[in-house]
Amino acid sequence: MIIDKSLISKMKEFGLNSYEIKIWSALLARGSATAGELAEISNVPRSRSYDILESLEKKGFVISQFGKPIRYLAIEPSEAVNRVKASILKDAEENIKILEEIKTSPILKELNLLYENGITKIDPLEISGALKSRKNVHDHLRFLIRNSEKSIELISTDSAIVNKINTLLFDLKKAKERGVKIRVAAPLTSENNETIKLLKEIADIKNSKNVRSRFGIFDGEHSVLFITPEEVNPGVESAIWVKSQHLGDSLKSVFEHIWENL
Repeated sequence: MIIDKSLISKMKEFGLNSYEIKIWSALLARGSATAGELAEISNVPRSRSYDILESLEKKGFVISQFGKPIRYLAIEPSEAVNRVKASILKDAEENIKILEEIKTSPILKELNLLYENGITKIDPLEISGALKSRKNVHDHLRFLIRNSEKSIELISTDSAIVNKINTLLFDLKKAKERGVKIRVAAPLTSENNETIKLLKEIADIKNSKNVRSRFGIFDGEHSVLFITPEEVNPGVESAIWVKSQHLGDSLKSVFEHIWENL
């Protein structure tokens, strides 16, 4: 039985590995089968099929029938999705509960002490890093916005500003409420008009239609520079974060020059 690679990739979102996907798909096609039959039609090693079916049964994807040899029935896919969803929600609730407990525990204080002691040993020139994937870039931008006390300067392109602001708007609003001054330079177009309207409520905005730069400065000390085109796949989007007063001052001079000439 041959399964399209793209289907396997998508089905991994169910929380299954490749062998589990092959066995379950084979069972869906057969309705009912033994471990040996499923191993044969799915090209999964027979020695592995029993463990895989046991794992699928625990995850709620199959049901074992009484008798010898044991036969298996596949759970309807829509029900399998519901079970995966319920399991993810349960795990998330448990993890959130654990994290909330950690936030108020002595453990966090000890971890903060370890971090503070460690960070003082690092040369200021070494406090930098690569941010890989759009999710990680956004997460770090949120962190910088939440910790900004005085100013945030952002310069972006027309489409990238939509993606970033829609994701960061809540944290930017909170920064504005704290008294942080926010300035944004970006091309104003009909496509990003709705996003710009929301942004105007919390930031000073200027139209930078002929500028293709993409960077951010936070309190003049933290800088984020985007190094991939805005059109790249979210998984490969990359940026560089640097904590440096010197670089922050340099980029701020560039921003001020652009700002004054818009």
